[in-house]
Amino acid sequence: EDKTMSDDSSDSESDANEDAEELRQTEELAGKIQANPYDYQGHLNLIKYLRGTGNLDKLRAAREAMSKIFPLTPELWLDWIKDESQLADTDDEKDHVVKLFERGVKDYLSVALWLEFAQFSIGLMSTESSMEKIREVFERAVTAAGLHVSQGALIWEAYREFELALLATMQPPSEGLMSSEQSEMYVSQRNRVYNIFKRQLSVPLLGMEGTFKELQEWSETSIEPAVEQQYKKAKAKLGKIKEYEDSLLVGEPPALQSYLSYLDFEEKEGDPARIQCLYERAVADHCLVPDLWKRYMTYLDLKLKVEAAVLPCHERSVRNCPWSADLWTSYLKALERFHHPHIKIKEAMEQALQAGFSAGQDYQELWLTYLDYLRRRVDWSKEDSSDVEDLRKAFEGAIDHLGQYYETHGDLYSSVMKYWAQLEAKFCNNIAKSRELWNEITNHGRASNAQTWLDYANFERLYGDDKHLRKVLLKGMYASMDWPETLGDMLIKFEREEGSLETLDVATEKYTAHIGRVMAKRELAAAKEAAKEAQMNEQKKLAKAEKKAEKVAARTKKETEEKEQMETEVAPEHKKPGKRKAGAQEPNLDLDGFKVPVPPSSKSTDQPEEPPHKKAKDDADETSARPHGEHVEHDPAKDEQTVFLSNLLYDAKEEAIKDIFKDTGTIEELRMVRDFKGRFKGFAYLVFSNRMEAEAALKLDRTPIEGRPVFVSKCNKKKEFTFQPGLEKNKLFVKNIPFSMTQEELEELFKKYGDLKEVRLVTYRNGHSKGIAYVEYTNETAATIALVQTDGMQLGKQVLSVAISNPPARGARQSETQRTAQVASLGGGPKETGLRGRGRTQVSLMPRVIQRSTNTQEPKSGSSSKEEAQGLSNADFRHLLLNK
Repeated sequence: EDKTMSDDSSDSESDANEDAEELRQTEELAGKIQANPYDYQGHLNLIKYLRGTGNLDKLRAAREAMSKIFPLTPELWLDWIKDESQLADTDDEKDHVVKLFERGVKDYLSVALWLEFAQFSIGLMSTESSMEKIREVFERAVTAAGLHVSQGALIWEAYREFELALLATMQPPSEGLMSSEQSEMYVSQRNRVYNIFKRQLSVPLLGMEGTFKELQEWSETSIEPAVEQQYKKAKAKLGKIKEYEDSLLVGEPPALQSYLSYLDFEEKEGDPARIQCLYERAVADHCLVPDLWKRYMTYLDLKLKVEAAVLPCHERSVRNCPWSADLWTSYLKALERFHHPHIKIKEAMEQALQAGFSAGQDYQELWLTYLDYLRRRVDWSKEDSSDVEDLRKAFEGAIDHLGQYYETHGDLYSSVMKYWAQLEAKFCNNIAKSRELWNEITNHGRASNAQTWLDYANFERLYGDDKHLRKVLLKGMYASMDWPETLGDMLIKFEREEGSLETLDVATEKYTAHIGRVMAKRELAAAKEAAKEAQMNEQKKLAKAEKKAEKVAARTKKETEEKEQMETEVAPEHKKPGKRKAGAQEPNLDLDGFKVPVPPSSKSTDQPEEPPHKKAKDDADETSARPHGEHVEHDPAKDEQTVFLSNLLYDAKEEAIKDIFKDTGTIEELRMVRDFKGRFKGFAYLVFSNRMEAEAALKLDRTPIEGRPVFVSKCNKKKEFTFQPGLEKNKLFVKNIPFSMTQEELEELFKKYGDLKEVRLVTYRNGHSKGIAYVEYTNETAATIALVQTDGMQLGKQVLSVAISNPPARGARQSETQRTAQVASLGGGPKETGLRGRGRTQVSLMPRVIQRSTNTQEPKSGSSSKEEAQGLSNADFRHLLLNK
C-alpha cells in the first residue's frame, strides 16, 4: 500500500513537471507573437506545439488569432478541420466544422479543400433537404475549381460518383416492379448524371478522353452530336493550352513568369470564368506578390464588375499583401464603386493606416485617394453640410500625419494643402482660407521651388485678383532658387498684356536687377565647381601616380627577391658562361656559311673563383636548391586536430597568438610559415592535442589579435571555393549598409520579419565592413516579407538595396595544361594567338643546319590535289638564283 502511494505521488509530480514545461513553452511562443503579431513563422510554431500537446482550447485560440491577421493555406485549414471534425458529435459542433470549411475556401483556391467539404457534407446527409445542400456544395466547387485544367476533373468525378450512387439506390431489381413515380424519379436522376457528363466534357481538362469513353460505356443510346461537338471543341482548346500547363508543372511552386504568360494568352481569348480561375491558381502559388494581385484586381474592376466576385478578392489582396498601398487604394475605390456605407470605407482607411508602409509616398497616395472619395461624397449645392466638415477634418488629419515623414521623406503634405486650397476657393468661395493655406506652403514647404510659386500664381489668376497676382510673382521671383526667370518672364508678360506702362517699367527694372545678381551667383558657383573639379582631378592624378609608383616598387622588389632566390638556388656548375675572351677560337661554319653549334663541354678548369658566400656552403648542398622558406614535414594524421590561421600581422608574436587560443585546449605546436629570409608570411598552423580542442578553436574565428581579425579555418587540402549558385529564396542580399552598422544591429533590423537562420556581414581583412551582407531566414515567406519591407529603407544617409540572393554560377578554372598550351615556344610559331600578340620578328632562333625538314601540304582546290613537296635546302635556293 505504501508502494502504491509512492508511485501515485511520483506520477503526480511528473505530470506537474510536464504541465509546467508545457506552460513555459506556450508562454514563450505566445510572447514572441505578442511582440510581433505579424511573425508568420511564430504563429506556425505555436500552432504546431499546441497541436502536439493536445490542448484544444489554446489551439483553437491560436488558430483564430492567426486567421485574423493572415489568410491560412489549404494545408492549415485541412489540419484545423480534421482536428475539429474528429470531435464533432453534436449538430452544433458539425455546424462549426461547416463554418470552418466556408472560411477556408475563401482564402485560396484548393481542389483538395473543396473535395473534403463535399465529402463532409455527404456524411451529414439524412433528409431530402440535406441532399440539396450537398448538391449546392458540389455546384459551388465546380464553379470555383471545375475549370482547373490539371485538377478540376477530380471535383467533376466526385460529383458524378455521388449522383451515380443515388441513381443506383433508385433502380429496382426488376423494371416491372417500378411505379410511374419511381420511374419518373429514375429518369430524372439519370438525366442529371448525363448532364454532369455533358458539362464536364465541355471543359478542357486533363484526362477528358477517359471521361468521354466512360460516357460511351455508360450511355444506353448513342451520344448526341451536340455533346460530341462540345467535346471536340474543348479538346482543341486543351491542345492550345497544353504547353502552358506543362510549363506550370516544371517547378514547385510553378514559376510566376509561367503564370503571367498563361494569363496573357487567356486574356486574349477573353473567357472571364477561365481567366478568373487562372488568376486564383496564380495567387494561391504566389500570394505575396503585390503586382500579381494588382493585375488581378484591375481585371476584376474593369472587366468583371460583379460585387460578389470583386469585393472578396479585394479583401483577400490586402490581407495577403498589407504593405502594398496600391492594393489598399484599389480596395477603397471598390468599396465606393459598389456604394458601401461611409463607416465601412472609413474602417478600411483606418486599417490601411496601420498596415505599416515602407515609404511616406505610399501614405500620401492613400490619403489623396481617401480625400477624393470624401470630395465626391459632398453635395456642394447645400450650404451647410456635415460632409464638408468631415472633408476638412480629413485634410487636417492628412497634413498632420504626412508631416511626421518630413525628416525622412521630405515634403509630402504640400500637394494635400494645394488640393485643399483649390476646393475652398472653387466650391466654398473661401478665398481667405485658400490664401492662408498657400502662405503656409510657401513659408514652410517648397518656398525655393519655382514650380510652387507658378502654381500659386495660376491659382491667383483663376480665383484671385491682379493685386495678389503681382505680389505672388514678385515674391516668388525673389524666393525661387532654381529658375527665377520663369516667374520674372510671367510677370513681364502679365504687365505687358494687362498692366500699364508704369507697372511694366517697374517690373522690368526689378526683374533685370535681380537676374543680374542671380547670374553673378551662378558664375561664382560655376567657378567654385570648376575649381573643385580641377582639384579632384589633380588628386586623382596624384593618387594614380602614387599607385603606379607603388606597383613599380612592388614589382621591382619582387623581381629583386626572385633574382636573389635564383642566385641562391642555382648550383655553381649551372652558371652562365662569360663573354668569349679575345683570341678565342672562332666558331666553325658549314657549307652554307652558317655557324655550327658548339657541343656542350665539361666544366671549365679556369672558371673564376666562387664568391666567399658560396664557398661557405656545404659541399653536399651545392647540387640541390635551398627550400623556399621554412619547411616542415606534413603529417596528415594530425589534420583533424590542426587549425589554419590566416590574416595575421607580419610582425605578430608567437606568444600573442598562443594567448588567444590557450583556453581552448593544449597547444602541441604552432608552425608560423616563413619565407626564405625567415620573414613571417602572415599565416600559421596551430596543432592541438585532440580534435575537440581544434573544433573549439574554430569558434574564435575573426577574433582580433593586436587589432587585426584572425581567420580560423579547418586544416584541409587546398581546393577551389565553391558556393551554391542560383536563386536562394530564403536568403537576402543587402547592399548600401552604413559602414558603422554592426552585425548585431543588422540582426535587430531583420529579425522582426521572421526567424533568422544566419546574418553574415561581409568585412575586409582588417575587420571593417564592406557595406554588404547576407540575411538568411528559415523560410521563404519571412524572406519575402523582409524584402518588401526593407528594400529602399532609409538608414541615416544610406538607402538599403535588398534582393533575393541569386549568385551566378562560376566557370571552372582553366587547367595548367590549357594555360601552358596557349604559349608558343621561342621562334616556334605565330604570335597572333600568344599572350602579347604579334612580335616584332617571326624569325626562329634555332640554327637552320640542325632544323629538321618539315613536310607541308598544299591546300586542295577544285577537284585536283598536289602531292606533298619536300622542303628546299639553302643549296637549292642558291642553285635557283644562279640559274636565273
